[in-house]
Amino acid sequence: MVLTNFYLFSLKYFKNNSASEKKKLCKLHKKNKTGTLLCNTKLRRKMKLLLKEKKMAGLKDGTPAMEVYQSVRNAIVQKQLKPGETLTEGALCKNLGVGRSPVRAALQQLSEDGYVEMLPNCSAHVAQFTQKQLRQLCSLRGMFLGYVLDLTIDTYTEKDLTMLQDCLTQQESAFERRDFDEYIAAVSRFYTIIISKANNAYLNEISAMIINRIGVYLCLYDNFYSVKKLKTLPLHYQMLNGIREGKPKKVLRAHNEVNMRILDAYDYMVSLSADL
Repeated sequence: MVLTNFYLFSLKYFKNNSASEKKKLCKLHKKNKTGTLLCNTKLRRKMKLLLKEKKMAGLKDGTPAMEVYQSVRNAIVQKQLKPGETLTEGALCKNLGVGRSPVRAALQQLSEDGYVEMLPNCSAHVAQFTQKQLRQLCSLRGMFLGYVLDLTIDTYTEKDLTMLQDCLTQQESAFERRDFDEYIAAVSRFYTIIISKANNAYLNEISAMIINRIGVYLCLYDNFYSVKKLKTLPLHYQMLNGIREGKPKKVLRAHNEVNMRILDAYDYMVSLSADL
C-alpha cells in the first residue's frame, strides 16, 4: 500500500510530462510492486534521474532574473501578494525596472518552485491551495514518517538526536528574529533528517517534493508574523521525545496535531482574506 501511494504521487508529479516518461515510471513500479526492489541501487538511480529531469538549472545570484524572483517571493511571504493575485509581465517590468526576459525567467522559476501558476497572455497568478490539497499533503508526510519510523526507530544515535534538537532550536531562534525563511528551512530539515534515516534515495526524493510543497504552503498562508508564539514548536519537541523514547506512535500523534494546527492556520488566513 505504501509503495503504491509512493508510485501514484510520483506519477502525478509527471502528469505534464511525455507519455514515454510516464511509461518509464510505470515500468519501474511494475518491477517494484512487491516491494523487494525498493532499495535496489539500479532502481534508485533510475528514479533519481527521472526526478532530476523536472528540475531547472535555477537562476544565478546577482542576475536581474534572480532579483525579480526574490522580490516577488518576498512579497508573497510578507503577504503583500495574496493567493490568486494576478502578476503581469508588464507591471513587473515597470515596477522593478527590468526587461521582459528576466521577468519571464523569474516567473518560470517561481512556477517550478510552486509559488505561482502560469497563465496565458504573459501573466501568472500567485498559487492557491485548497484545504483538501493541504490535508492530502499533510497526510502524505505522515504516511512517509510512519513508514520510516517503523524501519528506523531503534537506530537513532545521539548525533541524530542532537541534529533534530538543533533544528528545533533554529525554529525558535528564527521565530524570535521573525526570519521566516530560516524558520521554513529549519522545519524542512527536521522532517528531512527523520525521513533520510531510511537511507533510501527514492524515498528522499519523493518526500522532498512533499516537504517543499508544504513549505510553499507556509509561505502562502501561515500566520507566522501575526502570532505571539509558535503552536507547532512544542509538538515538534513531542515528536523528538517520541523518537528519543523509541515510541513511533507518540511521534505520529504529535505530527497529527501539527497537521491540525496547519489546517487551523489555513482556515484563519482564508477567512481573514475573505473579510478584507
